[in-house]
Amino acid sequence: MYPMYVLGSDISPFNVTSAMKVRVIRAYNVSERTGSNAIRCKEIVFHDSEVITDARKSICNWKVAEIYSPQEKMISGRTTRLIDFIIEDLSGNQIRCTLWDDHVGKIEPFFNASSHEPMVVILQFCRIRRDATNGEVRLCSSYDVTQVLINQQSKEFLEFRESLILRGVQTPMRSIESFPMMEQTQCNAQDMKTISEIYQTREYGDYWVAARIVAIEDSVNWYYSSCRASSCNKKLESTGGLYYCTKV
Repeated sequence: MYPMYVLGSDISPFNVTSAMKVRVIRAYNVSERTGSNAIRCKEIVFHDSEVITDARKSICNWKVAEIYSPQEKMISGRTTRLIDFIIEDLSGNQIRCTLWDDHVGKIEPFFNASSHEPMVVILQFCRIRRDATNGEVRLCSSYDVTQVLINQQSKEFLEFRESLILRGVQTPMRSIESFPMMEQTQCNAQDMKTISEIYQTREYGDYWVAARIVAIEDSVNWYYSSCRASSCNKKLESTGGLYYCTKV
């Protein structure tokens, strides 16, 4: 007999009459824009019976080894917040994570916290990114869908915490102040490179180069004067020696 329910892998544009039996694993609101309380829609993530076993096997707990102070960055004319931290599994493997905007508040209270207990975290629905400069793989939050669970009392958290104790892993989490990369480096004569030396080494990294600007390429309009109003990046128009935003 043909099964009453089909799996997600069986769905196709030509299969329009079958039914699916699924379970909700994540439901979240999508706001109109970052920082807004207005709800644009509600999104839901499902899984079917085929994914249940794999999902249980793939649960992975991490302890937070290092956490950096929150930062603010200007992106597309808008101030955004981020916080970096490093997570570590029972084998000592580490990976750097970055949470953005509303997710920052979930882990910020643990920065410079006085607790000596290990901080255990589960991250759900993150994006995997590779750093273009050094090839490092990291996890990043993905808008509203990412879920961050910290020090829960569920079975997975308690078993992982017990494993840390049995293995003697009692290293406390370190809180580190964040600084721009070039501010962390003391430049001296030995660190100086020429542009030709950088091309010859062909290695990713941060270099100090003493150089003189000989020209500015402006034939393709690689920059423009933009409006400084909040959430506005429109190009300003010059009239009578003054600049005006046509959007306002």
